[in-house]
Amino acid sequence: MRNKTWWAFVGFQGIGEICHWSWPAVSSAIGPVLWGGAFLLLLPGNVVSSYLVERLLWRTSVTLFQMQLLQAPLTLGINFAVWVLGAWAWRRLISTFRRRVAGTSTQ
Repeated sequence: MRNKTWWAFVGFQGIGEICHWSWPAVSSAIGPVLWGGAFLLLLPGNVVSSYLVERLLWRTSVTLFQMQLLQAPLTLGINFAVWVLGAWAWRRLISTFRRRVAGTSTQ
């Protein structure tokens, strides 16, 4: 991934994690906004990791806070894989488009 893509990934995930960890502590009207920000910025990793962690650990001696701590790196890992795959697909799409445009302009 390029440098700008790395910074975008770090920015989105950082703000998403800040919203995720801070929304329960806020009892004002901004609490739901923080929750929504965390939900949108951490997609799709938060949904997949929530499902996996709860499915595997729900009826064990692991507490909810421990599940949340386990979910955070899993969320970031899934989102990292999605970003890398998206960056690769985007780069490949752009290079294919440029080759087709270059091929048609010379004919």
